Amino acid sequence: MLKKLKQLKIIDWILIIMVIFIPMVLITSIFKNLDNDIWYLLSEGKYILQNGLYKTDVLSMHEGLDIIVQNWLSAVIFWIVYAFLGSYGLFFMVMITNCIILYLLYKICMLISDDNKGLSIITTVFTDLSLCLFFIVSRPQIFSFVIILILIYLLELYIKYDDTKYLKFIPILSFLEINLHASIWWYIFLFMIPYIIDSFKNKKLMLQGYRKKPLFITFIISLLVGFINPYGYKAITFIFNSYGDKYMLNNILELQPFNLNNLTGILTFVVILITMLMYVYFRKGSIRVRYLCLYCGTLIIGMKSIKGLNLFMLVASFPIALLLKDIFPRKFKKHEVLKTRILYVLITLITVGVVGYTGYRYTKMNDRIKLNHMGSKAMNTLNMFAGNRVSNVYVSFNDGGFIEFSGHKPYIDPRAEVFLKKNNHKEDIYKEYCEFEAGQIDINEFLEKYNFDFLYLRFGERLYKEEKIDNYFVIYDDISTGYKVYARNDIVTDEVRKMVIKEYEKSKQNNKKELDE
Repeated sequence: MLKKLKQLKIIDWILIIMVIFIPMVLITSIFKNLDNDIWYLLSEGKYILQNGLYKTDVLSMHEGLDIIVQNWLSAVIFWIVYAFLGSYGLFFMVMITNCIILYLLYKICMLISDDNKGLSIITTVFTDLSLCLFFIVSRPQIFSFVIILILIYLLELYIKYDDTKYLKFIPILSFLEINLHASIWWYIFLFMIPYIIDSFKNKKLMLQGYRKKPLFITFIISLLVGFINPYGYKAITFIFNSYGDKYMLNNILELQPFNLNNLTGILTFVVILITMLMYVYFRKGSIRVRYLCLYCGTLIIGMKSIKGLNLFMLVASFPIALLLKDIFPRKFKKHEVLKTRILYVLITLITVGVVGYTGYRYTKMNDRIKLNHMGSKAMNTLNMFAGNRVSNVYVSFNDGGFIEFSGHKPYIDPRAEVFLKKNNHKEDIYKEYCEFEAGQIDINEFLEKYNFDFLYLRFGERLYKEEKIDNYFVIYDDISTGYKVYARNDIVTDEVRKMVIKEYEKSKQNNKKELDE
């Protein structure tokens, strides 16, 4: 009898792995690229390990900009993984982190559904699928997802078993989050507040009621622990100075309010609709106020900023496991010997098929996993002219991280908050960048001010459209990749410059003839 039970338990776990983990790993491996932010994250991590933490910016060409490296520990982790395992290591780290997220989601669902396996599997897959499509990327937020889920799991364990030992780990989560991803640190407390509200027993308000004092003590200790970071209170207040700038809101897509103009918005609306219908239809069930608070609070954050939708996706669906725990069937017919053998064969075939197909996709889409940049050839040319010299480069907001990774100093990079005067206490560089690209600043005045060594331009940018730029000459131009690079005239000798200009004019004429033909 015990042998049969053990066999059934093993089969259950194999099914869970097959149904939850393998499909999610497959989805991640096929549809995910390494995020563009990885370039500056690797540069940060490398510098910190080699030289220590810094409080004035060392990556851009601007001197004396005050900085808070709010994700310094994440950057270090990314660099260590890359240094030892390369770009494949980064890719697999994202997948492994997602497996941890899957496991935590499953454990939370099992806990609140009183071990309803089938329901927990379905809810976990639905939740992670909505996260996987847009938010499981090579950014520090993946570590934040893990920390928030551990927080929720510990709070649910405390409520279920009335044991304060689970709360002792929460201050550790606070310490990790403030160093891994300071801009998300406050959300630990925003997620704790619904649990504190629900601790006050009130039947009319449907408040559950449980011991409050340990929660309040944990809340306060966790707040104090947040000061244990290299930047002190500045890391805690970082988020309040980093958002709300009108130029950032107008130009950075993920900071704009929720809309239905893109695939993210449409799929998010589907998730909102499904979860909301479930909440309303099964409202007579045992829904808790804390779940309603989490749902509504994260939905408001997501409506205000597309970036905030990741938190909504993370917590909106798992309470369904509580709503349906007494509706969704718990037990099915016992496995017979024949069915068990067939099941093993099917599992083996599906697993081999998934692994084989994933390997096939890797060979066909190898460049997606490698740290490859569309402007790599342009950068090779720039490096050839720069030699061993670290150069100051005008570059767009999105490409600045790649310039840093390549060993040069960009005008700007995706760390938008670093280039706000209220953060760097020197100059509003992001505002200047937006005004320049919008044509509100004269080109010659701008170039004279900074005297860039190189202009690394992408199709669609203001300077890319210029036929000729004073004091600069073209060293690279490729329509197929959409990149063009200019060097300042005095970077090379007059003889070399004239030769490059002659070759460039010749190639332009040849290209024109080919197009005419």
